[in-house]
Amino acid sequence: MEEADQRLILHAYCALQQTPQPDVIISNFPDTDVMVLASAACGLGWIQTRCLFYTGTGSKARYINLTEIGAKLGKTASEGLIGAHPFTGCDSTSSFKGRGKSGVLWLLQNNTTFCSAMASLGKNLDHPDSLFTCCEAACFIVLIPE
Repeated sequence: MEEADQRLILHAYCALQQTPQPDVIISNFPDTDVMVLASAACGLGWIQTRCLFYTGTGSKARYINLTEIGAKLGKTASEGLIGAHPFTGCDSTSSFKGRGKSGVLWLLQNNTTFCSAMASLGKNLDHPDSLFTCCEAACFIVLIPE
């Protein structure tokens, strides 16, 4: 995870450990990266309070329930989402031109090998060749036109 976005999640987690649990947390930080990481944090149980993400302006303003997204993702896909986040492009890494995060999200939900590979990113410095092979294969799958 990149430092600034990671710190937002860490501060929310620490605040929840030190204060009475609020009924809801509302993030008014319009950043997709924060939304993705907060969804993963909810799915992993790091944030157990109902978490909403406020986005949009005017008549398009809405709340996205990150707790529900995290629950639908489940623990395994949430772990994979943390590794897939920089893989798909974030503030500190490039992304695939014209490709969003939806193809990688589909892979996380439907391919256990890819999900495990993404979950292992960042856990240690030595990675087996199979991890690199999996990441290369994912690049081709994500880049194939729909």
